[in-house]
Amino acid sequence: MIYIINRHESDFLKDLFLSFHEKKIEYVVLRNSADLPLNNSNDVDIYVSQRDYQKSIGIFYEVGKNAGFERVEHTRFQTINCYTLYKILDDLLISVKVDFFKSLNNRGISTVSSEFLLRNRTLNEAGIFILNDLAESLLNVLKMFVTGGVIKDDYLNKLRRLDKDNLVCVLNDLDNVYLRSSLLTIYNGGNVDFSWLDAYCSRGNQWLQNFKDLFVHYLIEVHRTFRGRKIFLAFYGPDGSGKSTVINRIAQEKTSLRSSNQRFVIKHHRPRRLPHLSGLSPKDKSSQGNSPVLGKPSNRLVSWGKLMYYSLDYLLVVFDLLYVSRKDKILIYDRYYLDFMLNPERSAMKGVESLAHIMYKFVPNPLYSYFLIVDPRVATKRKSELTLSEYQKYNAKYSAYWQSNGLSIINNESIDKTIQKVLRDVMYSLTDEL
Repeated sequence: MIYIINRHESDFLKDLFLSFHEKKIEYVVLRNSADLPLNNSNDVDIYVSQRDYQKSIGIFYEVGKNAGFERVEHTRFQTINCYTLYKILDDLLISVKVDFFKSLNNRGISTVSSEFLLRNRTLNEAGIFILNDLAESLLNVLKMFVTGGVIKDDYLNKLRRLDKDNLVCVLNDLDNVYLRSSLLTIYNGGNVDFSWLDAYCSRGNQWLQNFKDLFVHYLIEVHRTFRGRKIFLAFYGPDGSGKSTVINRIAQEKTSLRSSNQRFVIKHHRPRRLPHLSGLSPKDKSSQGNSPVLGKPSNRLVSWGKLMYYSLDYLLVVFDLLYVSRKDKILIYDRYYLDFMLNPERSAMKGVESLAHIMYKFVPNPLYSYFLIVDPRVATKRKSELTLSEYQKYNAKYSAYWQSNGLSIINNESIDKTIQKVLRDVMYSLTDEL
């Protein structure tokens, strides 16, 4: 599978860079670029000159369509536009991700100029413009310094192989005095704690532009937080149906959805922004995460109180959704609110079904609610918490609700097919037609 995806990606990148050269686009690949068009990283970072920026994105779309890609995901971070193209081939999700940089800017701090990037590019064996080793090392050191990350010794060593006079010539290309002096200190083996204020005010007479860039940065952050896509999935099913296996496999998936970092935020049953109610009832099992042990239900009045308390906790899921929207992540729940409606005994409650049905209209609802169903005989072999007849009743009750509400029932006999189906659903939710 990885070979198929890599082949489609390399063919696309080969055509993309060939089109860039034919159209005389001024560009340079910023990192992990020596082996291109074979790509060993999650995405390709490309700086394009201001003159050619919009034209290059048009070429990207055109090449994508010619390569058979059908959907595109677009996310904007600061001065970076991130595009992921998708197509489905024999039920396999194929994707390629390219990030287009207008400038190298981190929260309003411009690190290097466009002239520096274009002046320090070279052609790799495939004829693709990439940064030379020194410039790439300098960029990575700057990035880690400004963001507070750990600077890799490999990048530092490449800088330190320069004699001091040559390094000063390189650093003179930086228009930020504070960054120049800080990197010189780091080169000499010293430590510097990054100061945002010093960095903003050390760009000659352009400090006002720095603050303008910072304002635009946070404006984009706010827009993405409140207007971005809020992808929210919930998985239901009896113990032994494979929920945890499917969720964990999806969470580890990086290739199909092009996620370099952990893109999935996983929670179990409740948000837990409010403290547990373990003291409310001595047999309250709802605070035990996804424990299958059934406790004796509380009386009806106590059950109503517990449900209202938990419902308030679920209302706070809205903050989780704002977080995943801002961070471009996907929220997954292993069981969610519908368990209160269909299986309240699991949370040691009784007589709350009607009230839970009303409250479900007010809590944030998942974009997709999946019910994973397997042969009860298979489930009892995996986990023996329920009897065969209890599994059958569970499946029948949940299946009836899912069918009457048009929700997605998945026969989870094949884990791989289930994962591909979920990934396709997520992809369509993240993307627009190309």
